[in-house]
Amino acid sequence: DTPHPELRHPARALSTSANRTQRNPNAFRIDGAVSVNLWLPHHVGYVNPAETIDTVNISTNNFDADQGMAAGAAVTVVTKSGTNTLHGTAFLLRTQDEFNANTFNNNANGLPKPNLSNSIFGGTLGGPIVKDKLFFFGSWERYQGRRGVQQTFTVPTAAMRAGDFSEVGAGGYNFTLYNPFTGGAGGVGRTPFPGNQIPANLISPTATAILAQWPSPNTGTDLNRNNIADDYVRGITVKNDRDNFDVKLTWQRNQSHSIWGKFAMLDAEVVDNFILG
Repeated sequence: DTPHPELRHPARALSTSANRTQRNPNAFRIDGAVSVNLWLPHHVGYVNPAETIDTVNISTNNFDADQGMAAGAAVTVVTKSGTNTLHGTAFLLRTQDEFNANTFNNNANGLPKPNLSNSIFGGTLGGPIVKDKLFFFGSWERYQGRRGVQQTFTVPTAAMRAGDFSEVGAGGYNFTLYNPFTGGAGGVGRTPFPGNQIPANLISPTATAILAQWPSPNTGTDLNRNNIADDYVRGITVKNDRDNFDVKLTWQRNQSHSIWGKFAMLDAEVVDNFILG
């Protein structure tokens, strides 16, 4: 529900509605513990890697006693535990921009194809520590996302930097540039600069120094076809790197009683929508 989901939630959780309720009253549990993002309660706080999930149960009415705190849906996720046999998995999912087409607007304006690539890789391992008594199950999953974004700005043209604003009127704008040193109080009776051009002796040295740090137009024609707006385009890369770590230990006290403990952590670095570097 946003063009930049990684800004809202690094786990990339999705929101759902059940029984025609709002998204917030759903309850999500992972191995019995409620998982919720307190800042965005319609999102799950922690999303388990798919390779660690054993069973999923979704209830939308007639909740059991252990499925309270839900007005919409109660989702229960149970993760895998180790067994007497050593088992492991390794996985890699990759999409890359070499196989993607350019966008329609980029092709129309002669702009390069933005970078878009995603990788999900990792593995799991589970087995016995003490046969029939103590077991472990662990996993690591890494998500690497790169998304090219095209940003468009309006910057002064070479003529404007020299004080010549005649192209503003040529671009279809009703524009008149007045000499601020003429006329009376409140600007009444001010005289326009001929041809909307500022004489060189009236250009501020401070403004000239600032313009030297400002980027110049880099497009042959602007995107709005009016010769002055949207004349500077740059590409940035949105980066979303995320690691999921899961470790679960299970002690089988007897055939009908087991005790387990689990540690899960999400570590994410997101860089998005930066303007000044």
